[in-house]
Amino acid sequence: MKKWLLIFIHFYIGLTVVIAAGSVDKLDTNILTAFAYSPDDSFIAAGTAGGTIKLLDAGDLNEIKRFTPQTDIVWQMEFNPAGTCLAVLSNRMVTIFEIETGNIVLSLSEPNDSNIGSFAYRYDGNRIVTGSYSGELTIWDSISGNATIAIKEKQALTVSYSPDGNHIIGASEHDFYIYNANNGEKITSKSENNAWVKTVSYSPDGKKVIAVFSMKDHTGINHDYITDFINIYDSTNYELVNTIRLGKGTIKNAVFSPHLKFIIVSHVGYNSLKILVLNPENGNVLSVIIHSLGLSLQKNTFALSNNGDYIAYCFGYDVRVRRLNE
Repeated sequence: MKKWLLIFIHFYIGLTVVIAAGSVDKLDTNILTAFAYSPDDSFIAAGTAGGTIKLLDAGDLNEIKRFTPQTDIVWQMEFNPAGTCLAVLSNRMVTIFEIETGNIVLSLSEPNDSNIGSFAYRYDGNRIVTGSYSGELTIWDSISGNATIAIKEKQALTVSYSPDGNHIIGASEHDFYIYNANNGEKITSKSENNAWVKTVSYSPDGKKVIAVFSMKDHTGINHDYITDFINIYDSTNYELVNTIRLGKGTIKNAVFSPHLKFIIVSHVGYNSLKILVLNPENGNVLSVIIHSLGLSLQKNTFALSNNGDYIAYCFGYDVRVRRLNE
């Protein structure tokens, strides 16, 4: 039975918040793990730890349709640029659903059955890059499913295209790397005092690179003893521009907002789960969204609308949407 919460307006530090919230209909006993906005911001895709995939109306969060459930955690989701397909990372592979019919049109998996850990569409939707934990970085034709370029790295923890589609950036243990997306040649790599690289991506305008580093491996559970930091680089020469430190705790993800006015960070400390909205110039915290302890700690548990006005995130079993004010 669906249980919808009221829509109301609330205020946090420097941030006007419009909240829409709704349950995932108790489809399983698992919390939400991944989100994605459609290119026109009309829909939100939501996935759970139990493999449930739903398409929601972005305005009222009513369910539009449900896709074939996966048998594993939904780790990542992304719409193609045309908004006609939804790609889902689960079960070691990327499965692509057609939005209109709900049919599976393509499945991408590494031939050695290696776990794919991240993927991204190129700006035109004609290519998809995947990165695996065993080090395969593969560029696929998104229509035929044929692999066009295969690159071997130590690991490929996160991968993404530059906005112009000419470069691929990814994280591999203690460094991040940049490849020519047209021929697979490595352009450069960067490291930071032997720190672990957790996530890396381009800013929406392609002028900067944002990377999350950790000085300690995350095999322990006490996040207060982990110190992560964020580095911002100039993408023309990959020289360091700024470092943002938030104190002790784990940073799961950090990205620029689409209009470049904020950096959005998911941060975990001892009994503290929150999304931080930062000033990209000085790293000051502009606002804080507090989560319950039911929050999944995966990096894709929030999504920004493409117009930069809204953030969708999980609160245990609930989807919540808030407005990011200027």
